[in-house]
Amino acid sequence: LASTVDASSSTWPTVDCGSLLRDDLAPRTAALDDLRDAIVTRGFFYCAGVGELFNESYIASMYDFSRRAHALPPAVKRRHSRPHGGYT
Repeated sequence: LASTVDASSSTWPTVDCGSLLRDDLAPRTAALDDLRDAIVTRGFFYCAGVGELFNESYIASMYDFSRRAHALPPAVKRRHSRPHGGYT
């Protein structure tokens, strides 16, 4: 499953997102634990196994949405920002 998440690590934490929809509880639980650790220690993660979850068209549309969101004017982004950084 995912690699150990370490705040000092120079590698991106990886979460096996494909495990989130498996019937077996053990891989799902491990993926959720890895997800929590990644968010708490690094604030982001690389989602592996998405080919099992989403088709290529959906993934492409998410990249397009991300590009458009990042291209918004700063004033628009500020309306949706959290008090301590990040966006909602």
